[in-house]
Amino acid sequence: MRFQFSFFVANAALALAGVANITSVNKRNFPLEVTITNGKGTTVKSVDDLVLLSKVTNTGDEPVHVAKYSGIIDGGYTRSFVVKKDGEEIKFVGVRTQLAITYADEEMYLVIAPGETINTEHNVAALYDFASAGTGNFTFEPFIVTRSVDASQIIGDSFTGVAESVSVTITDDVLDRSLVPNIKRQLTNVCQTSQREFIDASYEEGRNLAAEAHFDLPPFPTSTKPLSALFYAYFKTRSSADLVLRRFVDVIWANPPSRTLNCDDPLGQCASGNVVAYTIIKSTNIHFCPIFYNQQDSDALCRGTPVDARNIRGGTMLHEMIHANSLANNQPQSHWVIDVAYGCPQNQALSAFDQLRNADNYNCFATAIYKRDVCLQ
Repeated sequence: MRFQFSFFVANAALALAGVANITSVNKRNFPLEVTITNGKGTTVKSVDDLVLLSKVTNTGDEPVHVAKYSGIIDGGYTRSFVVKKDGEEIKFVGVRTQLAITYADEEMYLVIAPGETINTEHNVAALYDFASAGTGNFTFEPFIVTRSVDASQIIGDSFTGVAESVSVTITDDVLDRSLVPNIKRQLTNVCQTSQREFIDASYEEGRNLAAEAHFDLPPFPTSTKPLSALFYAYFKTRSSADLVLRRFVDVIWANPPSRTLNCDDPLGQCASGNVVAYTIIKSTNIHFCPIFYNQQDSDALCRGTPVDARNIRGGTMLHEMIHANSLANNQPQSHWVIDVAYGCPQNQALSAFDQLRNADNYNCFATAIYKRDVCLQ
């Protein structure tokens, strides 16, 4: 089955300046063909029979840069599809990663040459909450983020921007599948002493960043306290302030006893060298990759480290806690904080809707507030 895409286009130069305008264009201006099939047919007995095969072909005359983290060419544990049953979206329960790179970086992309096809296998049984949905017919809508070869355009479909989808009917077994079978849950006491101390310090610094950020916000919805220019840069509308405040307060006070902060990598997400940390949605446990331990304390912002560097360990912790808190307690997926964009200028270019649900906006806002209110006082 071939797919017709509607894309959102942003001028990359403007995006890097934080002032991108995003408009919708048709796929015919950007030559990618995507086919999706299920290897075991359109009617199966079990979620274990969901082995989706995607083919992405460059039908144009120039190379196409396709983001390789999340999206249709990522066959790992991140989100490659929107899954629906009877028109209602099924929860994604895989992994949210935090990257050390942005959409402006070459390392973000796989380059597909003219005429080349990229084949990817997706084992999705443990990545979506089929159990809550029950048996029936499920549709799988792929999404993709690309960049033109000269970096003048960043193009990506929204989660609902695909015009066609592949459907598979599951008749029998939709029971929950474990994401990490046969791997014991490991606590931070398996860490080296230096790693444990680094994580503990990052946790406290993340809470402190959240506290500084929350002081910048109105204390209650009817407050007339003016909002700062930084708030409007990262969240755009006053109507967002109450939810932003509650998310920072949750970081300050939330400490679920069942959540663990880990040094291990049971899902192999750290291997690329570009993943700083990741959260497993089902458990809300957070796992830190080796490059995390190269990050700096919050006071590095006072020593000249720019906010845009995104290498403040407390900011990384805050980013992951924002993810984890929004995923906990069976909150509806519409309330989840996900990863729409990476990079502080790119975050400022997002729509108000996407800013509110993008974890990196909270990181950049909180570290910018710290630099303004703590470093410059």
